[in-house]
Amino acid sequence: MNNISTIEINGIYLVFWSIFTFFVGYFILKKFHSLQKYNIPEGIIGGLPVCFCFFLFKKFTGISIQFDLQLRDFFLLFFFCTVGMLANAKELLKGGWKLIKLVGVMLIFLFLQNTIGILAAKFSGTALINGMIAGSITLAGGHGTAISWGKYLESLGYAGAMELGLVSATIGLITGGLFGGPTAISLIKKKKLINSEKLLSIKQNDKPDTPQTVFVKIVSSTHLFLRMLLFILFSIIVGNQGYQLLKHFGIVVPEYLPPMFTGMIFINFIDIFSKNIKLNNQKLELLSNISLQIFITMSMIAIDIECLFNRKILDIAIIIMFQVIFIILFAKYIFFRFAGKNYDAAVLTAGFIGAGLGAVPVGLANISSVTRRYVPSVEALLLLPLLGSVFTDLINAVLLKGFLAFISSL
Repeated sequence: MNNISTIEINGIYLVFWSIFTFFVGYFILKKFHSLQKYNIPEGIIGGLPVCFCFFLFKKFTGISIQFDLQLRDFFLLFFFCTVGMLANAKELLKGGWKLIKLVGVMLIFLFLQNTIGILAAKFSGTALINGMIAGSITLAGGHGTAISWGKYLESLGYAGAMELGLVSATIGLITGGLFGGPTAISLIKKKKLINSEKLLSIKQNDKPDTPQTVFVKIVSSTHLFLRMLLFILFSIIVGNQGYQLLKHFGIVVPEYLPPMFTGMIFINFIDIFSKNIKLNNQKLELLSNISLQIFITMSMIAIDIECLFNRKILDIAIIIMFQVIFIILFAKYIFFRFAGKNYDAAVLTAGFIGAGLGAVPVGLANISSVTRRYVPSVEALLLLPLLGSVFTDLINAVLLKGFLAFISSL
């Protein structure tokens, strides 16, 4: 009998483990009521113990676990398509000027994030390049940027850059999910941006559906639900073709943006030219949230937590401690102000912290966690992907080259 050295988790097994992870987080939040007030996403809370269990399994059996994340990427496309469908052209145009202002804010933030990283590295007595690694390369950039820049830095002679990058990106992902929600909640309460007591009263007065009424609702809306699913899948297919076309002409954009705009165009086209076809926003929001939660939990369980046992983790952890303090202060006193100082701005601030420490998906999870407690914010869902991905990548590419040249000259 051959010895099994690797187990691959894909397809339905990956979906199972992601949903299981979500309920681990849900159980922990229900068990420890003090955690609920911080609005930390279930996927982040549940992902940590599940990741650690996978690590222990590998440690004691010698069997490594690999994740095929192709299905995860589909859920990301599905989520962004539903975000586009929940929006309309007027909302996007209304947020245009705000987007321009926030791009400027992101430029300042990314510059300061790298500056803080380098100063923190100097303070802790570690190599200055580690300050860049624990800066916008891995925090705003995430694991993908950590890998690509890690390879580049190692080619320049910075040994171990990729490994340190993965450590930083992992810690950033966790801290981004832990601090985004609480910061937004504190802003909402302090500034009295929404009457949470009234919302709580409404929820308590809602009468739960009986099994009979639930069955009637499902039966009566099955064709509407499937029609909506058909529209979403069609928009994803068209958006993916658009992405391939842009790629063919050398125009690089995140893969999820074309489906988002395709969904937006499609739904607005239907609204204008067909009064007989309507999509149920509640069902769209449900599908949107489900796809996001599955994507986040899939991302969490696929993290190789073994990288956190790197011997230089203390150096990186000290730098990220400074980064966390900085981003919270920047978010509350600068980003929130320029975002509009309203409820949408507070929700977007939660996303900004998640994206600034752990990349865009963490920011989206923070937004989802906050809005489930209060009310949806389509504006935040639309602006964050543009800010945290498109413009961040462009700004990062320029800034990082400048910082690297500065460090090399010292």
